[in-house]
Amino acid sequence: MIFDTCRKRHIKIQNYLPNTEFLQGMLELNEKGEIIVNSEMETSVPGVFTAGDCNAKRYRQVTPAVGDGTIAALSALSLLHKSMKE
Repeated sequence: MIFDTCRKRHIKIQNYLPNTEFLQGMLELNEKGEIIVNSEMETSVPGVFTAGDCNAKRYRQVTPAVGDGTIAALSALSLLHKSMKE
């Protein structure tokens, strides 16, 4: 019994499709419908930032998504600070 609960479990995600259809024509998307962003999580539209599994990236896990969210928030904050100085 104990061995049954300790076995490694692997979940394979198939046919992942991001819910980004409503962004077609507004933001640059790749062939899978994922949003293309730069290292600051900024999209093809200046001042628009995204984070999480809708972004084009290799790994889809909570930890990278949280990191992306932090980068996007800090980048947006930096943009706001710059615009206030102008």
